[in-house]
Amino acid sequence: MGDRFCKECSNLLYPKEDDSTLFLACKSCEHIQEAKSHRLYAKNFRPKHTSIELYAKDLAQDPTLPSIKIDCKNCGFNKGLYFQSRGGEDDVALNIYYLCCRCHHLWT
Repeated sequence: MGDRFCKECSNLLYPKEDDSTLFLACKSCEHIQEAKSHRLYAKNFRPKHTSIELYAKDLAQDPTLPSIKIDCKNCGFNKGLYFQSRGGEDDVALNIYYLCCRCHHLWT
């Protein structure tokens, strides 16, 4: 992503391509320089919060999740939902999570 501003007039440089080379060109002073990287834009799509507990109330309202008759260890209610998810950002294995429909207690 490197230098994004013209060294001559400090205006923004725009991508310009040749047959096999990517350049950055200034539209004001015609300054052209070879791009240091072929990446023009990068976006990180990782969620800010990876903890499933933060979304427990929203998950309980999801009509697409399958329901199951299971006793909640927190409140004793006998209806819950279940789904598969990874435990954390570095976790590779999928875990089965259960979610109480009444108190939103989450367990594996």
